Amino acid sequence: MSGLDFTGKTVLVTGGGAGIGGACAKAFRQAGAQVLIAEIDPERCAAFGEGAIFTRKSLQEREA
Repeated sequence: MSGLDFTGKTVLVTGGGAGIGGACAKAFRQAGAQVLIAEIDPERCAAFGEGAIFTRKSLQEREA
């Protein structure tokens, strides 16, 4: 995301604790975005620090 400015923007990343989602969350964070990470494992999100918000959520669960 070199050259992109997401300052003042909020981005939702599902599965943002690892893998492709984690790489996307880090890239958006480095580009200035506030990142909302939906992840089932809170330990995976501990390294994101300020500017990242974590919510424990599995998108495989169906809610009525």
